[in-house]
Amino acid sequence: MVAPWRCFLPRLMKPTPRSTMPADALPAPVLPWLLNMSYEWGCTTAVTPDPSGRGMRLLRTLDWPFHGLGRSLIAANMTGPAGDWLNITWPGFAGVLTANCQGRFAVAFNQTPMKARRFLRVTLPMPLDWLLNRREMSRRRALPPAHLLRQVCDEASGYVEAKRRIAETPLAATCFVTLAGTEPGEGCVIERHETDATIHEAPSAIANHWLTPDLTGHARTANSEPRLEQITKVMADAADLDWAHHPIINSHTAWPPR
Repeated sequence: MVAPWRCFLPRLMKPTPRSTMPADALPAPVLPWLLNMSYEWGCTTAVTPDPSGRGMRLLRTLDWPFHGLGRSLIAANMTGPAGDWLNITWPGFAGVLTANCQGRFAVAFNQTPMKARRFLRVTLPMPLDWLLNRREMSRRRALPPAHLLRQVCDEASGYVEAKRRIAETPLAATCFVTLAGTEPGEGCVIERHETDATIHEAPSAIANHWLTPDLTGHARTANSEPRLEQITKVMADAADLDWAHHPIINSHTAWPPR
């Protein structure tokens, strides 16, 4: 499972500016490795016209049951060929889960359900599917989703290019990506498989289950559907953080000072 990630890290990893890493924000030394090698989180994300009428906005939470994620979160100033951007991340994390590329787009990554296999018409237990999925992923040479988003933030000139690259680039694993541009109507949720994609235009929201009805899998969290239902209700009109309530905010949310 680790070997494919190691071959991508030297190519994609750039030093995180020290000025963005206050000493009391640094996580334990093992945390960056857990973040880079794991793929087990829940999130709630939406893209919708801003209530002010001045463009689009992206709403986002990340749920991951590691103590200290909220305190260790930083906004890292990054620079790539397409310009400067902010990576909402942790020191040592090589990819992108949430980013704001000012004047171009904002983007967020959500986890999909785990692929479920059947043998003799019986669905395999989740732990066995987890091992088989990791074995399958380790044999692929496509980019992990978080590393694709790092490339897109570095290189994409705007919303249209970012959307195309996210939808078309082969991936090592499935993911949900929410993208918001700078112009009215520039927003979508992209359901990504390894080699194809389904695009849901804004306004749209995603949690951790497929929006496409015939796609299923092992659920990552027990509250994905309630989170999606709640953010869909409030995303259009809620001001500031008025949308950030239970169940969108819950015991696993990486919310300072946790």
